[in-house]
Amino acid sequence: MDKSILALLGLFACSFSLLLDAQASFVGEVEKDGYIPMVVASEATTVSGMLIGGAPSSPSLIAESTICFTEEMKLRKVTAFKSGQRFLYTVPQEELPVVLALLKNGSASIGAGIDFYKVKSLKLELIGVSSESIEVARLQGLYREIAETCKQHLGVVGLIMQTLQVEGLKLTLYDENDNTISLSSSDLIRYFQIPSGVRYAIEGQTQVIFHTPKTVAVKLGRIKGDDDDQQLLYIAARVVLGKYIFKKIASIPTKTAASDATGDSESLLSGPELRDLERHDLVDLYSEFE
Repeated sequence: MDKSILALLGLFACSFSLLLDAQASFVGEVEKDGYIPMVVASEATTVSGMLIGGAPSSPSLIAESTICFTEEMKLRKVTAFKSGQRFLYTVPQEELPVVLALLKNGSASIGAGIDFYKVKSLKLELIGVSSESIEVARLQGLYREIAETCKQHLGVVGLIMQTLQVEGLKLTLYDENDNTISLSSSDLIRYFQIPSGVRYAIEGQTQVIFHTPKTVAVKLGRIKGDDDDQQLLYIAARVVLGKYIFKKIASIPTKTAASDATGDSESLLSGPELRDLERHDLVDLYSEFE
């Protein structure tokens, strides 16, 4: 399948705000909290650990999440949000492509139907929200064990450090007169292309819930530095004028006392074969570091 990133519009922060205002703009509120709605064309259920290249407007998938950061490394932590929290947004017409890209993401690819052009806005509620993250302390301790090919790529591309994931999405559609659009069984198929096997439910003939896991936002990291003894971990908290704005959050040791004494590298295996990088993959071309 196409491995390109479909949409990358903001930057992910450490926690997702409790949003009770149904009039809050989806992209606006997410960006205000330091998040980025991000849709990756991948069927992988684990996204933290993916290597990402390119500009915020046209990022590229360099390596899937478990290629360089295997499950055996036990780097990831999952945190579920309280069931009482609601993540409810208004999505204006100009932000509809973000939601369509989100629906299309993953193994359950839901597309726009022939009548979706009639939709001028919608309400979006995120169901079953959790976050998955690469634990910084674990990364600091295990960085020396990462394969050399991965380290070479990590020196010039981005690393997804944290993801915001959902178990489902609830949508209410509105027309140009701000009237609720009917979503009966016969109407629903005119607004959405739903593959067989996708679980969904219609509520009150005006709302549809798609019960399919999606990754909706990420937190992006960079590992870089010229010091032989350590690398620096940066996190991008926002995108300004088409550039990631990274801030340093931690240092990562690259040698042990034993390797200092012997001069030996900790990573003896070259590791997985990753695709060759092109100039447009280099994240620093589209970044500023504070």
